[in-house]
Amino acid sequence: MNKVCLKCCIEKPVEEFRRRKANKDGRVSSCKPCEKIAEQGQPSRDPETRKRYFHNHYLKHREKVCKRESERAILANFRRKQEVLAHYGNGKIACVKCGYSDIDALSIDHIYDNGAAERKIIGKSGHQMYKWLIDHDYPEGYQTLCMNCNFKRKHEKFAKRRDDLLKSIGQKPKQKDE
Repeated sequence: MNKVCLKCCIEKPVEEFRRRKANKDGRVSSCKPCEKIAEQGQPSRDPETRKRYFHNHYLKHREKVCKRESERAILANFRRKQEVLAHYGNGKIACVKCGYSDIDALSIDHIYDNGAAERKIIGKSGHQMYKWLIDHDYPEGYQTLCMNCNFKRKHEKFAKRRDDLLKSIGQKPKQKDE
């Protein structure tokens, strides 16, 4: 009985093919000589030899590997940011106060003004913070705000504090129109 090798396209006796129970005819699709040629370009099964092979491959293709990994990380971080902003933006990638939707100007706001203290405890900011929020099943206490609303919120808090201090010493608080 003969079989055609899918690599060299030559008809050979079945004994020239390794056994493989999973295949219908019980043999692999390429002959032993073709498999031997194919294995020559592959790393050894020995862990140390494989390690050397992959390290040399990395060194040889470092620029390409680094570029690919960098691109992968950029896309992963962007998807993560989209996911978090949409969750805390009530299903939309937009500011919950004004509706602004430019993702480059959106960020996560700590509703209870505990961002600095929280960053000290968990040690995360930026993309690490987005990952942390996802890993911790989106805890409460955050919202999506644009940079303008975030800045305005912070400014209003300090303006209120300033006005309270001015009142306490008998001065008139500054009006918005002045």
